Parts: sequence; C-alpha cells; structure tokens
Amino acid sequence: MAMEGSVGTRLQLKAKNPTTITSALGSMCFVVEIVKPLSVGPLNRVLLVRVVDRPTIKPTSPIPTSLVAKTYNSQSSSLQPPEGQNCDFESDTNRQHREVKAYARLLDLQGTMIPTFYGEYEGYTQSFESKMFSISLFEYIEQRTLDALSVPDLGQDGIQRAKHETRRTLEECHARGVFHHDIQASNILFTGTNAVVFDWEGATFIDDKSLEDPRNWARSDLSALESTFKQFGVKDERPDLPKEFCSHW
Repeated sequence: MAMEGSVGTRLQLKAKNPTTITSALGSMCFVVEIVKPLSVGPLNRVLLVRVVDRPTIKPTSPIPTSLVAKTYNSQSSSLQPPEGQNCDFESDTNRQHREVKAYARLLDLQGTMIPTFYGEYEGYTQSFESKMFSISLFEYIEQRTLDALSVPDLGQDGIQRAKHETRRTLEECHARGVFHHDIQASNILFTGTNAVVFDWEGATFIDDKSLEDPRNWARSDLSALESTFKQFGVKDERPDLPKEFCSHW
C-alpha cells in the first residue's frame, strides 16, 4: 500500500469535498501524525492519528485530537450476496465510496450508533506534493471491540445488553435503507450503554437496482448478529424482522 508510514510520520491531508469538510473540521487542509496501527487487513489499513497542525479557520465543531484514519486497497471484492440475490458489488476501488455513502445516509446516527465521519481526503507526506493515497477519517472511540472481550469482561447481563443494543443499531440503519453486510465481533464496540457499529465499506442500499428484496439483506445482518453473540453463549434466535420494517418495505 502506498501509505506505509511508520509511527511518528506526519501526513498532510487535503479534503476531497471542501464544502462538507470545511463545515465539519473548519479547514480543507491540515496535518496529522501516525500514533499507531489499529489493524492491517488485505483490503485496508486502519491507523490511530493525532492532529498536530490544526486548521486556521474556526470550525463549527471542535476538532478531536485523536482520529481514526482508514486507507483502502484496490483488490477484487470477495463479498457475495445472500442466497437468492443477484447483486453486483462494486470493485474494491469503490469500497471507500460505499462507506462514505453509508455514513451520509446515517448522518443522524453518527456519534451514537455509528462513529462520527470526518470526510474523505487525499494524503501526502510533507516532504513532497505527490498524491499517495485516499483516506477517510472517523471518530476514535477508546473501547475494545467485542472480539477482544470475553464473558467475564461483560458479564451475562452485559452480553445480553450488548446484543440488544447492536440489534437496535442495525434496525435503525435498516430503517434508513442501509445494510451492513459484514457484521462480526471485530466491527462492534459496546460502550456499556450503546453499541457502535463500524466498517461500512461493504454496505448495500435500498436503492440498489439489483436489490430484489431488502428483507433478505436485513435478515442477513441479523443472522450474522446471532452468530456473533453465539460465541458468548447467547442462545441463537430466529432473526425475525420488526413488523414496521416488513410493512414499510
């Protein structure tokens, strides 16, 4: 990947959509420093960064000191639609655009049920002005993901609440026509009061022309939720859809 900067490397970020980003961060260009890698996968690299050169324009909301920076690889998509569906996924060069679209559709859930999204950028090292990578910035939530937790960490009541809150988050997203398609323990944070679902780069949308029945996509998310919590000893339940969802679609 183009962005293999080590800890301490400083990166200049230029907003791809200055109008949107200016309202969120107060500037279309600023500098961050890599603090540590959070995860490295075949499709993307996720880093914890800190803002070291704050924008000169006063933002409408405070700029967090720490942010999550996510870059994307361009490899063939391995995602497959649920049985009976015929959905042509975009190539991985467009996975970032699908994630951005998901966050735009779920704007009112940002900061509670999904992380706050701080926009798309082009990243440069400070030593030369040559385009290096495409990057998205997100809110950093200092909580462990479910895959890093155990039953003693949460307790039985905590596990049940985490499942309930994760399902509530998914149902709110489904009601807005957005389906995650990659629910697993590593994509869920539980704060103790609410579940935060992230990694929306595999999302599908209600207006996808090849989406024959959105209920199948919703059931796919809820089935994955059941499988995720089964590892904590939670009884597997039939992922019935809310009546209001069925009647709406």
